[in-house]
Formats: sequence, structure tokens, C-alpha cells
Amino acid sequence: MAEGKNVVVATPENLFYVSDFFGSGVGVVRPEKTLIVTSPMEEERANLTGVEVEVIPAAGSRATRETVEKNLGKGGPCYIDDDSRVRDSKRFVKNEELFLAARRVKDSEEVRRIERASEILDEIFTMLEGELKRGRTEREVAAEVVKTALIAGATTSGFGGSLSPTILASGENGAFPHSELTDRKIRDGDLVISDLTFRYKGYCSDATRTFAVGRVRNPRRRRLATEEALPREVFRPWDWARSRN
Repeated sequence: MAEGKNVVVATPENLFYVSDFFGSGVGVVRPEKTLIVTSPMEEERANLTGVEVEVIPAAGSRATRETVEKNLGKGGPCYIDDDSRVRDSKRFVKNEELFLAARRVKDSEEVRRIERASEILDEIFTMLEGELKRGRTEREVAAEVVKTALIAGATTSGFGGSLSPTILASGENGAFPHSELTDRKIRDGDLVISDLTFRYKGYCSDATRTFAVGRVRNPRRRRLATEEALPREVFRPWDWARSRN
């Protein structure tokens, strides 16, 4: 990643990138392997899921930092992706671009995971064509979405703008960019927005689809046709959703 330099990984996403272990801990990147310093309760899982790693247990933030510093090479700066816990040390230099540059290049296994993550979303959208029926609640249908994802090997990713594991907004709820799940029952003529984000073996796929339930009135059909015809760079779906109310 940075030949001849000390590199420390402090965020879960970057730790996963260099080790295939997603969890709490700090990584020390070396040419031959990555050292993972994590809590004793995560030690076994890190050993099971990590690739080309050596796991060192450390209880507490102080012990973690001491263990990391003990395993750094001598001399020179140490590049780190998040310096929020080491700002009192002059040795650590924050360098986010170093990690972003490395992650921009995907190997064949990463591409395979990304493709599979997208395929799972396609499978869920196909399933929704039969599950979105009059009388079913948003929560009931969302449960089928999550179930289908889990069976396929994906997990919910979560989103900072919503408390729901997935967004499934029917009728007037579709006016909210990130609607929470409700017990609203789906009705004939509803447009239902399904905004899904799932993670497959560490890699996310995100997509949105709008479904029409039953017979949709002509004005709404025209809006859907307009949406599909407009170039993506000039169409702002939240403006359209707001205008529906």
C-alpha cells in the first residue's frame, strides 16, 4: 500500500479491505500480512474470517495503542486513515487518499462480490413483483425483502438517514426521500418505492425501483413514463415525489 512506510488502519471499512475482517480493531499493514489488534472477544472471529493476518488480542484502548506502537517499524511517519484517537502523537499522519487510491482498484474477487451483490438486488426486485399486493403492509413486504436477502447471503447495511433496515414506501409515504417503514396497507393505484442497500461479503449494492400496484391512474402513469425518458443527470426524483402531494 505504501512501500517502506508504516501504515495503520483504524476504520472498519479499511480494516476489512486489508484483511477481510469486518469489526472493531486496528490493523498494522505489512507486506507479508496484516496484524489485527482487537478485543479478546473478537479474537476468534478475526482469526476465522481474516485472510493473511495475525491477530493480537488487546483489552481496552490503551492496550490497543501500546500494542500497535510496539509492532510498528522504526523511524519515519506512520500513515493512518483516522487519527481521532492519536492526535496527541506526532508520529501518526492522517492520509485518507492513500487508502482511497488503493481501494479504487478492484481485483477479480472484489468484482465478483460486487456483481453478486447487484444480482441479489435484482432477485429481490423480481420477488417484489409478486409480493406487492393490496392489503399487505409495508412492514410485511419489507420482512420478505430482508428474508430474501439473508437467504441469498446478504446482510442489511443500514443507512444514516433512516432507522429502517430497508426503505419500502407506499402511496403518500413515497414523498419522503428516506421513509420509515409503517403499517400502512398497500392499495390499488399505489406507487411503491423500494430503496434497497445490502452488503454481500463486505461489498454494498444500492438501487431503487418504483412499482405500480393494480390500476394506476393516467396522470401517474405519465409521470412514470416521463421519469424513464429523462436523462438521469437532469431528473431529481425527490422533486417528483414532493409534487405528488
